[in-house]
Amino acid sequence: LVSRATPGKKVVHGKEIDAYLSGAISTKGLFESTYGYYEARVKLHHQTGMWGAFWLICGDMDSGTPADDNLSINGCEIDVFESIFPEGGVAHNLHWDGFTGHTSSAPSSGYVTQINTYDNQYHDFAISWTPNEYVFLIDGIVTRRINAKTAGGICNQPGYMIISTECGPWAGKWVLGEGEYSDMLVDYVRVYQNSFGIYK
Repeated sequence: LVSRATPGKKVVHGKEIDAYLSGAISTKGLFESTYGYYEARVKLHHQTGMWGAFWLICGDMDSGTPADDNLSINGCEIDVFESIFPEGGVAHNLHWDGFTGHTSSAPSSGYVTQINTYDNQYHDFAISWTPNEYVFLIDGIVTRRINAKTAGGICNQPGYMIISTECGPWAGKWVLGEGEYSDMLVDYVRVYQNSFGIYK
């Protein structure tokens, strides 16, 4: 899979303006699951102004009217990784209570690993999601653990996967010119049904 970002144009109120073009692919309506081991083998973007991600949307997080109960058990965004070059690593985050302006996040949201994943090589980004905790891994190394207390409860609702590239100031200054592009390459995505008790 090639997840590409490139300069482009779009029409707003009848006027053509500069824009950044990118996209996403998801398993919504095709494959959703609760708990397990999710892994993607990815070669990351090496440009500023964009971020690539592998994430899940679970339960009512996708609803316009989430429970808004400060609990993630009913729905959660699970960011297996968000990559923002040149931070030197990737972030693993959790968000819940929907996208209606009341979103809650696990403490230390924005945590960035110290593993160098910008070496133009493929790396394995994974999460073990169990009823007790979320365990994030890069190349088989545990990089972050979030328990039920920190996460506002462990989500027990099914979710679908997303692979995306987004563009915006949060990821730094856009440096690509007309006709240039940046690719995030995905070798595979795998989901294993049961990973309970693997990571002590």
